[in-house]
Amino acid sequence: MVSYYHFVRKTRRFSLIVLMNACLLPFIYWACQVYFLDGEVNVFVFAAVILVEIALVSVAIYLWKLNEQVEIRISPNEFYYHDPLFGGKALTFSVNEIIALEQIRSATNGTSRNLLRLKDGSVHELMYQNFNVDRRAMFDALKKANSKIELPEGIWAYTSPHR
Repeated sequence: MVSYYHFVRKTRRFSLIVLMNACLLPFIYWACQVYFLDGEVNVFVFAAVILVEIALVSVAIYLWKLNEQVEIRISPNEFYYHDPLFGGKALTFSVNEIIALEQIRSATNGTSRNLLRLKDGSVHELMYQNFNVDRRAMFDALKKANSKIELPEGIWAYTSPHR
């Protein structure tokens, strides 16, 4: 099958990134103690660091065991999106059913959302901002598959939600 765009990333890669952050946390804590707090030990901060460390290692283990892949594929007829990390979404649509891909940013809390709007009125959230996706290539592939799809003005352009 011809593919205009194909992105695949294993969850084990994310596991290693989280594990690296877990390894850096004790050094950051130590540097803050030495250079900012003059060696003062705050029991609550120390407990928080321990809890965050446990959480990071737990997430790293979970992602390693999960060992699935995030995938985005755009072909002349089909848009496929699978994300095991955010609800296990596996979406498959005809590219002719897609009206728009919107990148919106909430005015109240600044959160970013990527929404795929379909002709039947349904809206599906895509979490590609969490991955190193080549947005330009993805947007170009969508335009190539269906020139009628409305895309953001720029790859990093986020707008306020329409009400």
